Amino acid sequence: MRINAPGTELAEADLDAVGESAHGIRIPKVETPDDIRWVTERAPGKPLICAIETAKGVANAFAIAEHPAVTHIALGGIDLRKDLGTGNGDAPLQYVRSHLVVTARAVGIAPPIDSVYPHLDDPDGLIRQATHNRELGLFGKSAIHPAQLPAIQAAFSPRQDDIDWAQSQRSI
Repeated sequence: MRINAPGTELAEADLDAVGESAHGIRIPKVETPDDIRWVTERAPGKPLICAIETAKGVANAFAIAEHPAVTHIALGGIDLRKDLGTGNGDAPLQYVRSHLVVTARAVGIAPPIDSVYPHLDDPDGLIRQATHNRELGLFGKSAIHPAQLPAIQAAFSPRQDDIDWAQSQRSI
């Protein structure tokens, strides 16, 4: 379940309404471990996905990712671009994507989840971006429309060399 920004009345209402029954919680605009603590005090024991959507969140990504409740970090690219004052291409977020991959690996959590691709009328761009970001080490991609799911699934599904390697590990 995605809640509103931590510390807000709307997030409090979200957690009061369904926090207890949620399998996990996606927290937007996480900037510090205090944002995580705010949620865990209200919904203890829930796995958390922390969306990094500001420069402050990027700078604190390691401290965020190492919190024991965090299972994934995710890139919130649209809001991050706005916060940074960058353009809409892939290049402005290249560093952040790589930084989040290294951060997740360093703290031992699952690889990060990529941001949405907001252009519904550009499936080729979605495929290009998803394929490229998988190569960077991201785990998956958020979607803004169900029509995007087949392209995302194709980009992030195991490739034959991944399957071959996994099968070779069974005999070790």
